[in-house]
Amino acid sequence: MTHIIDLDKKFFFGGNATFTVESDSGEYRTYKIRRMDPNPRFPNQAYAVALLSGPDNENSYSYIGLIDPDTGHLRLTSKSRRTEFSPDVRIFRWAMRGVFHHGMRLNGGTIHHEGKCGCCGRTLTVPESIKRGIGPECWERLCS
Repeated sequence: MTHIIDLDKKFFFGGNATFTVESDSGEYRTYKIRRMDPNPRFPNQAYAVALLSGPDNENSYSYIGLIDPDTGHLRLTSKSRRTEFSPDVRIFRWAMRGVFHHGMRLNGGTIHHEGKCGCCGRTLTVPESIKRGIGPECWERLCS
């Protein structure tokens, strides 16, 4: 896992982002944000948030809620198995406040990504791409 300081906000909404939030005390949670298929119930593009909750790093994820890509606000839904007071929800919201309001500065913690593009999932090798969490081809597509 790579420690990211300059991770771009676009990384989280590339459609395929996996990242870990680590507190200074060493506790951590791993989350995925995935773009959902278009749905008439959600007029804007919807993104689902899930938490790594089992031993399989690829498949053991539990749905938490939906995140607004414009504000970073996590909304729990009827399918959420967490409450407003769940540590997983509170940690995720804390991290998104750092991303959206403090330019990736988390007092008391760090965000890491898995070293893969937040859009297509390919392994990142170019230092600039590693820093922002998005590969050069996907970056060009997102910024054009």
